[in-house]
Amino acid sequence: MDDSGIGARLRTLRMRKGLTGKALAHSAGVSPSLISRIERGNTLPSVGALTRLSRSTHTRTLGT
Repeated sequence: MDDSGIGARLRTLRMRKGLTGKALAHSAGVSPSLISRIERGNTLPSVGALTRLSRSTHTRTLGT
């Protein structure tokens, strides 16, 4: 499902920042299972979840 590589980019960014999936999920206000599903390419984040993830990792999303 993840044709854009969002999951792989999220995993790389999370690991570079030394975060566990659980820690990133807590910081972004999403479930750890959502982080896992995104990283495995099983789902894409909603716009809201993507915004919270970008804030939690101090990165920008397109158009912000």
